[in-house]
Amino acid sequence: MHHDSISVTLWIGGMGLEAVLFALLTWRRVYRELPIFYSCIAFEFGLDLAAWFLTRQLSPTVYLRQFIFQLTSDAVFQLAVCAELGRKLLRYNRCAPPRRIAVIAVIGIACALIWCLAHWSVPAQSSIIMVLYVRLRQGFGILQVGVLLAIVGLSQILKLRWPERGLQIATGLGINFIVALAVTVLETHQFPDSVSHRLDQLVIFSVVVSLAYWVLCFAQKTEKRQNISHKFENSCY
Repeated sequence: MHHDSISVTLWIGGMGLEAVLFALLTWRRVYRELPIFYSCIAFEFGLDLAAWFLTRQLSPTVYLRQFIFQLTSDAVFQLAVCAELGRKLLRYNRCAPPRRIAVIAVIGIACALIWCLAHWSVPAQSSIIMVLYVRLRQGFGILQVGVLLAIVGLSQILKLRWPERGLQIATGLGINFIVALAVTVLETHQFPDSVSHRLDQLVIFSVVVSLAYWVLCFAQKTEKRQNISHKFENSCY
């Protein structure tokens, strides 16, 4: 199968899964429990649908600008979903936000971001908009993985129990973030276009896998929440 045929197949499959997932989220009324995640799926589906009709009508430069907008909006939404998961995790365990640990985690993420960006390269003789695209992809990739790892790390330190839906969403995001960051790191070595195209397909494939995983998860009913034990409440302070 031709490279472009694989990309189109993955893209169509991803949009189909987004449509099914959005229908499931609406049916399960997830917008009441996780409004940001619900809005994120709805926004990404609408954006992908619009991009599908506009892609063939745009010049390469305009298409890259549109892709930068999509990259930025997706990253901002996904970071907001991470924040929603963190807030839900604290509410589920009935504990107050760990202020000192959170500040240390944020500072650590910022330092890691600056250090990594300072050492990553940009393809030689790139246009300004290409440099912007590469830097945004690198920055968002590190920030997404860092924020998610900070939430998971804090949950382990504070011995917090994850709600079922929150853990499912975090798992899907983790797949996306780690694969995207790994591909971004590999692409700093400036592989041939054919290899870079394969790597981009790998990122799309990881998104499709996450969507399929979420569809399977939300197609099933969650178990009824059990009472949080007293030891979990005390461990938060």
